[in-house]
Amino acid sequence: MSSDVRERRKAVRYDFPSTIEFDTGTESGENNHKAVTINISKSGLCLYLFESLGRHDEIQISSILPMTSKKASVRWIKKIDEGFFKAGVSFI
Repeated sequence: MSSDVRERRKAVRYDFPSTIEFDTGTESGENNHKAVTINISKSGLCLYLFESLGRHDEIQISSILPMTSKKASVRWIKKIDEGFFKAGVSFI
């Protein structure tokens, strides 16, 4: 990883592979979702998702994780494959 990427980050990231559940708060009735965390910091998470979310979408994390906030906002999302995405979220 280049030093430029590290310098832009607000906080140190730690590997933290774990399955989590979150709620998108949508009104579709299908608002409970699962993801897999890649890493965690005091400012956010990097996740693998099985569906796309929009940039700036807010999620409410229902799983127990070592963090100060359960609410987060999608900062970026990248399609990896059909039905498989990687995203960065920042805690609100």
